[in-house]
Amino acid sequence: MQIQYNIQQSLKVNPPTYNLEEGIEFIERIHGHLPSLIKVDSSGNSLNPRFKEVDKYDHDGLTFHNKVLYDKELMVVEQRKDGELELISGFGRCFYFSERDIDTFMIDVVKFTSPHYKHLHKIRFNASPDHVSKGIPNTEATILKGLSDAKKANSFNHEDDKECMRDLRFMTNGSKSEEQLKKLLRKWRKTNSKDATVRPLTTPVANSLNKKMEFPSGGYVADASLTSYGRIGFCISRKDDIDIKMRTFIDLYDKWKVPIELYGFIQHVVPKNLANQRYEMLETWKESIIWWQKKLPDEYKDILLFKGFHAHLRTSNPADGGKPTERGIVDVNGKIIIDLDPPIS
Repeated sequence: MQIQYNIQQSLKVNPPTYNLEEGIEFIERIHGHLPSLIKVDSSGNSLNPRFKEVDKYDHDGLTFHNKVLYDKELMVVEQRKDGELELISGFGRCFYFSERDIDTFMIDVVKFTSPHYKHLHKIRFNASPDHVSKGIPNTEATILKGLSDAKKANSFNHEDDKECMRDLRFMTNGSKSEEQLKKLLRKWRKTNSKDATVRPLTTPVANSLNKKMEFPSGGYVADASLTSYGRIGFCISRKDDIDIKMRTFIDLYDKWKVPIELYGFIQHVVPKNLANQRYEMLETWKESIIWWQKKLPDEYKDILLFKGFHAHLRTSNPADGGKPTERGIVDVNGKIIIDLDPPIS
């Protein structure tokens, strides 16, 4: 099946409006061979900026009885230095066409003035009127991923809230209010500290680090392919975590007869007070454990094993080959107990 279209008519009805001042340059509108577009990276991971692989909505709005609606937005590709064309926007439309054996359609070829603008535009395209009118605006996770990708590219000062707000505003392109943008920034700051020497953590991130370091987390590890198989572990950060999870701990121990490993972390790190933050948290947990040991039968007295705290401080230690001061699991004072240093993905 092929769709008949006219690029010149498309240019007349829907001329390119890319703005070089916004970091994007229009090259040309071409007959794009859709199967040859680059849609995954060198590791086979999708380049789709959205977390869901294909947008689930009615792409028939792009055509009507095989007649092109020229006022609809086009797929956009980047002209790479290696000569390949990388898909930037239109993953859902490309999938829709491929499902119908349509292998050629008009696409806009662009260049970006910097990697920074490339990351931002990939999200901004999804804030366009066509996307929003279909009820699929960017999710919070997609927008924050765009900001994180720009940070990984070292393309802006991610420690500056004003720069972060500027980029959030650019990506959302008027689809979010200032209050919504501030909320997004606060959420992003939970795992992206202003202080480059601090690694902020949330429970999902701490659980991920536990898995990379081959420690249990989130309960009993039933996957026999993992070295943590048969162990029970939790990442805790709240003063009342032990009290809240007490019944869960007991039920897990009754079922599996193995101790529960606890790995602590601090939610809102103040670098100069980190040792005190850890000490105060540990003392609170100790009080819960003492109550536990007094009130519960003897068989449960020693089933909780506190293994240490997740590392937070990333300052370089010249005496240790420039490695981060804290790595893996540390004690209250930041002394390394288990020397591992997996990256946060």
